[in-house]
Parts: sequence; C-alpha cells; structure tokens
Amino acid sequence: MPIVIVPSLEDGSEITTYTGLVAAAEGALGRSVMSGAITALTADLNRRLRVREMIKETSQDATATPSDFLEAEVVKVGGTTYQPAPAVVPQSCTYEVKNGEFVFYPIESAPDLFLRYYAKLDVLRSGESNAILIKYPDLYLYGLLYQHSILVRDEAGVAAWGPMYQSVFADVVSSDLASRVDQRPMRVMPRTSA
Repeated sequence: MPIVIVPSLEDGSEITTYTGLVAAAEGALGRSVMSGAITALTADLNRRLRVREMIKETSQDATATPSDFLEAEVVKVGGTTYQPAPAVVPQSCTYEVKNGEFVFYPIESAPDLFLRYYAKLDVLRSGESNAILIKYPDLYLYGLLYQHSILVRDEAGVAAWGPMYQSVFADVVSSDLASRVDQRPMRVMPRTSA
C-alpha cells in the first residue's frame, strides 16, 4: 500500500467542519471533491457505524420511531426493558420495528416508552459539523477520499484510500467498544504448582 501524506490546511485550522474536511481532501487529491461523495459517505456511516456519539434518548407515549432512528440500544416500557423479538416467535417483553412503528409483545396500546437509540447522521453542508467529525476526523477524511475515488472511477484512489478508511473505521468501532467495557485493572494471581 502506498504511503499517503495528507497536507495540513493552509490556514492552520483543523478538520472539524465540512469546509475544513473538503479543503483537506482537495489538498490530498489536488482537485475538487465530487459533490456526491459526502452523501455516499454519510449513507455508508449510517448503514454500518454504531458509536456512542450517535446515541440519543427520548421518552414518549407513542409507538412511532423518531425520524432519525437507525437502531435501538435500550427500549423500556414502564420500568420493563424489552429485547428485540426473535425471528421465529415473539416472546414476552420483546419488540419489533415494523414500518417505523414499535410493535410490543405483549401489546402495549399507549406505552410509557423510554428509548435510547442510534440516530442517523445528517449529510454535512458548508460550515456544519457533528460529534463524529470532531472526534474522528480521519474517519471522515479517508471515507470522503474513498467515496470520491469510487464516484470518479479512480482505481488507484480506491486502492489507496479504501484500506485506510476500513482500517480507521475498524479502529473507531474497536475504540468505542473498549471505552464501554469496564476497565478495571487486572489482578496478578500467584502461580500454583500441581
């Protein structure tokens, strides 16, 4: 894999907004970024990425999913936590999402619903930012370069940026998972002989 050096922005600013992101990508490419690349990147992130920066919470007395709903993390009705229903036969205290509505088993007609869910990322526009871009600018940068390369049918760009994007994507997911796990120090156990 070729070594790729991404130039710093001319004004010394960081990649924390869409404008800075595009400037960095164009500096690496030496040309303009295809306009649909950010839309394609956002669609890919919404399809595959689930990190804590995407989590929102809501309480409601209706079964409709929020407009930016991707996937539930915690669903509670009253004080009871519901689990996703198995594919075969729904069991007690389970739910399904059908046509943008929660379906509960047993049926809850007007649930007191608490929902913690992964929210869709919006397509960034000029001057905009989000928590993912701020925390993981390299994910957005390599993803934008990769999506641009796909759109313009640049095989060398796909070969260069694709592995970098996938590597950073895996690191982001791994880092998020590790930060959620209890990080107690390991205890050294004395060795015993048999």
